[in-house]
Amino acid sequence: QHFAYGHYHWPMGRYVDELLADHKFVGGRGVVEYLRLRARDRFTPIPTGLISMDRLRGSLRPRTTPQSAGRRIVYAPSCDFKNNLYFSYYRRSCTEQFEIQRTILGALGKARDAQVIVKCYSAPEMLPIWGALTRWVKTQGWAHVQVTRTGILADHLKNADIVILDGLTTALFEAIASPAQVIVFNDIFRVEPAAKKLLEQRVVLEGDIDRFNRLIDRFCSGEDVAPGPDAGATFLKEYATFQEDGLSYSRIAAALESIVMDGKKA
Repeated sequence: QHFAYGHYHWPMGRYVDELLADHKFVGGRGVVEYLRLRARDRFTPIPTGLISMDRLRGSLRPRTTPQSAGRRIVYAPSCDFKNNLYFSYYRRSCTEQFEIQRTILGALGKARDAQVIVKCYSAPEMLPIWGALTRWVKTQGWAHVQVTRTGILADHLKNADIVILDGLTTALFEAIASPAQVIVFNDIFRVEPAAKKLLEQRVVLEGDIDRFNRLIDRFCSGEDVAPGPDAGATFLKEYATFQEDGLSYSRIAAALESIVMDGKKA
């Protein structure tokens, strides 16, 4: 199961997941509809919900302890470095992507009254970006900005006031499930129209980097710039949590048993 799937057009998915598949377990009915419109292969998508989202249930509740001084910002830069899964899209170079991430960090660097966590993916391929961002931030002398690759993103989302992303992949679903506001810089991914309508009820999408950084400035000035967590329930149900009951594993197990039994009868 891909954690985030079906809300944007991803032609590479056909070759990564689907070319030889007879069945595919997906996050919800929105993904089934996406595959009906986009998939060229004859396989059966089965909406079950995502096990990974079930594991997040209850772990991203709003804070119950008093907030420390300053707004807490979590920025999760996308893992673009040598990432061939993005081959489906217009690819900017790693250098261009890094410049975008530095531009976003520049806006965060001015927010000296905030607490900024830059949470990089812990995957080995992310090490060059993590190292480069860490070295660059150190040269700026920003005591309020910390770049880390330890732990998981969910650990940092629990007490976040806002989550900043520069892509629509894995971290998006986690951010939407959190109590934080969510803003996303996106000038690559082609969001499916049905998904975009639901996504924009919860998330602010912006494709111009200057306007995006002005959103950050407004937030750091004390303004709320995006809707709250309740607005994301429908999107998550369509693309991630399905029945919203935490029983994705049970549905997958039941579907597997049915598939195997049908195969034996054939």
